[in-house]
This record gives sequence, structure tokens and C-alpha cells, in this order.
Amino acid sequence: MSAPPGRIWITRTLPGARATARRIRAMGFAPLVSPVLKVVARKALPALRGPLAFTSSNAVRALARSDVDHEARVYCVGDATARAARRAGFRDVKSAGGDVEALAALIAREASGGAITHVAGLDRAGDLAGLLGASGIAVNLVEAYETRRAVPKAGLKALRSGALGAVLVHSPRGAEALVDALHRHAISASAQDLPVIAISQAAAAPLRAAGMGAILVSDSPDDAGVCETLGKAASRV
Repeated sequence: MSAPPGRIWITRTLPGARATARRIRAMGFAPLVSPVLKVVARKALPALRGPLAFTSSNAVRALARSDVDHEARVYCVGDATARAARRAGFRDVKSAGGDVEALAALIAREASGGAITHVAGLDRAGDLAGLLGASGIAVNLVEAYETRRAVPKAGLKALRSGALGAVLVHSPRGAEALVDALHRHAISASAQDLPVIAISQAAAAPLRAAGMGAILVSDSPDDAGVCETLGKAASRV
């Protein structure tokens, strides 16, 4: 495999961006961690009991100092979130291995009515409550964190200098923040020909609307899929 020239800009939030950096470094790429978003945990969360649903690892980490029943059944959107839940001390963890639709299907199959608490961010993709509406399962939403836009100085500097080989985008909000950062710093998105790899079609949509070219969509909506797509793109260079 031949790596594309230049570094790979990882726009993902911390600490997940570090895991991506380790993964692509092992593949022979030079990572550049420069997040376009930052995660801020919200305070004064209620005590959490009963089954929980997590749609991101950030939601798990936001509960680090909260009163939580670690014996409760936990449903996670994917394997990375499930690993984060186990590291946080939860013992009964189920992974949907996909997206919010897969998570809703898992909960509908395994939960018999009652209620579940969805721990999520202030801004989130997908409607878990709506998807579970026909299953007789009530969803209590707890907004445990929010994401705010960050200034990706290192990424923008590398982009201006032509030192990048590709950009990785891990969420629709990350895509929107990237486009906004380019606009605010007078960098034409349409003028950039380097590959931009999006984790999903939803993440690719803001990039296409901005006129960015060479957009590749991951075969699976997770970090492993994004990195695998990067590898495939590099092998064609």
C-alpha cells in the first residue's frame, strides 16, 4: 500500500481522534489530529437507574462523575461505544454494531416494554424515541454533553500549505464544522482536490453541498470503516 503524500487530517473530537491516529499510524500514514469540535460535559445530571441506551462514546464519558447504576443493562449503538461502556464499569453491555436504526431494532427485540433512558448529546443525529414509538418502549432523554465548534489551526495551516493527503470526517456535525472553518478562514472548499472520507452519507452531505470534491463514504459507519476506506483510496494512488 502506498500512502498518499502529506499528512492525514483527523477532524474527529478528542479523545476518539487519538484512537484514529493510532489506527492509521499502524497502517503507515502520518496523522494530524486537529479537531473541528470539542465535547463539553453538562453538569447536574440526574441519578440514572434502569436500562440505558448510548448513541456515542462521548455520552458514556460524560457520565464519569454521575450517579449511575453500573449493573443496569446498557444498549450501545456500536462496538466502540460498547467498549467505552465496559471501560466505564458497566457489566451488562449489548452492541447494535451499526447506527441508531440498528440500536432501535436491538432494543425492540430485547426489551419488553417499559422505559429506557437515552443518554446523548444536546445535538444528535437520529430519533431513537421515534424509532421505538411502535414498540411500546418509552424513551427518557438525558442530554449529558454538547459539542462546540473548535478552531482547527493545525489542520487549516496544513491545508493552506498543501501538506495534506486526505481529511477524515467522523460525523455530520463535524462535516458542518469543517465547512464553516474553511469559510471563516477564506479557504475555498471547492478548490481542494484532496480526498475527504466521510463516515456516512449524512456526514458527506454538507461536504457535497459546499462543493468539496473527491468525497468518499465509508463502507461502515465507524472508525474502522473510515480507516479502511482511507487505505483503499491510498492503494489506488
